[in-house]
Amino acid sequence: MPESMPKTATRTAKDADVATIVKQMATVLKNMRTYRHNHPVLHKSLEVLYGNMTLFLERHESLTLLVKEHDLVYGSNVVYSSDDKMESLAFSLFKDGVRLLSFREGIPSRELHRFMNALNDARDADPYQADLVTILWEKDLAYISYRAVDAYLEDEEKKKIEAMVQKRTEEPQETPPQGEEIPGDEFFVKELGLSLEQKVGRARRRNNRFREAEVRRIVREILDEEDQAILRRCSEICLEILNLEPHEDTFNRVVSFLGRISDWLATSGDYLSACTIVSDLRLIADRDDLSESSRSSIMDTIDTLGESRKIRHLGEKLEQLSEPQAEEIFAYLVLLSPVAVEPLCEILAECEVRKIRYLLCRAISVIAKNEPMRLRHFMQDKRWFFVRNLVMILGMTANSEGIPLLAPAVGHSEDRVRREVARSLGRIRDTGGVALLQNLFTDDNKMVRIASLSAMRDIGAPEGREVIEPLIADKGFNKKSPDEQREIMRTYGSLGEDGFEFLEGVIEGRFKHLAEKSRASAVYGIAVIQTGDAMRLLADLAGHGEGPVRSAAAEAFATISQ
Repeated sequence: MPESMPKTATRTAKDADVATIVKQMATVLKNMRTYRHNHPVLHKSLEVLYGNMTLFLERHESLTLLVKEHDLVYGSNVVYSSDDKMESLAFSLFKDGVRLLSFREGIPSRELHRFMNALNDARDADPYQADLVTILWEKDLAYISYRAVDAYLEDEEKKKIEAMVQKRTEEPQETPPQGEEIPGDEFFVKELGLSLEQKVGRARRRNNRFREAEVRRIVREILDEEDQAILRRCSEICLEILNLEPHEDTFNRVVSFLGRISDWLATSGDYLSACTIVSDLRLIADRDDLSESSRSSIMDTIDTLGESRKIRHLGEKLEQLSEPQAEEIFAYLVLLSPVAVEPLCEILAECEVRKIRYLLCRAISVIAKNEPMRLRHFMQDKRWFFVRNLVMILGMTANSEGIPLLAPAVGHSEDRVRREVARSLGRIRDTGGVALLQNLFTDDNKMVRIASLSAMRDIGAPEGREVIEPLIADKGFNKKSPDEQREIMRTYGSLGEDGFEFLEGVIEGRFKHLAEKSRASAVYGIAVIQTGDAMRLLADLAGHGEGPVRSAAAEAFATISQ
């Protein structure tokens, strides 16, 4: 199987970026086993990984991956998959108990290198002396967090279930009279609608791992079981049933039962197990051979997990979450459907804990990435801080369909909301945001104006020059602070080399009303363009210019040369 293989139908550019990062991590890990620590090939692969990682984190603040035995999952998408246990990045994490992995903005290159070294060291470590979790703990990581379980205890839980199955299988069984209904437990008769004849028939045809008698007996013991470990194993059996492609009615009942298990685990605080179940359901839903009816059954069940009542119940526990639990519940929430957007927004509006508010913003942005219009009726809320969060969420979705929702916020009375609008337009990076930025360029608040210029650079639309030129030509340009003048010129220069002649004209006095210091700011726009003509002009101004123009050129030239 390829190292990175999508298993879902809908993938965004964000998902593709994560897949690239994870694939590069696998490449680095492979290079660490192939080359010496100072080999240029290894150094280059580490540089590429760090560059991709930091660029992603600058845009999205964090990156959280769910770890499975063969797969790494981001949101609801598999971004890496490999069955080769010797080379698999996923398995190297999973075998030592790592189930959740998170990176956050600001990570230094040395910490990312320490993390990769830890992965490499763990592959050759004596399992009786050290494992990956121990090695990671010794690395004292500040920007990388992980959630680990005791792999030994997991194996013990599995053995407990298998022993239970074996014990019940070996017990003598009574054969019911022909034609009489076989006595069955509530789960299979009422919940799943299975008959022994139906299930055993399929088992014989497919030589299934779980035979009907085994499953029936074990379920009788776990229906009233309060042990989370037992319940998790129950979910594994149910998932196995789904993979056997049973009768459609049976399939739907099993899916519904798994939904209830997931909800129970989440509300009892075992977010990671709930996350695993929902993720597996999504993977089953992506099977090419699955009927539309069965696929709809899964998606409907996931919809029910996002219902207002269930989300509110989760919301009551959010403020007591520890940091590791916060990443677990985030991984669970992003697997829910857009149905969960509205109730999560209601929790967000009332939440007073800053970290939890940010967690909710991240989760909502993932769930609403394809349906940003679900935020529409919240945008008129009177609480400015809530509107600001919604604006940030729209930017984090990176979906241009959300731009119309930002339009009313351009005129919001709170400066911080307007500034967030500018930042979000920069995150969305669509030319549809240029018109809104034009209004923000003349905002009363300087920080809003600076943010809008930064957003225009992120969008990089050449048509933005038509919006900026009037700002430079205006008589009020002289009154702007030197740093804002420089930002305007840098933004103009960043929109393409076609702006060179205009900036050159500014320096040469095209606009007579501009003061010499104002004209000198155009030098910084020239420095951004960096074509041959631009660099020659910059060198000439640094060597032969006068006053502020020469000083600006010398400073810009020195900056480029660093």
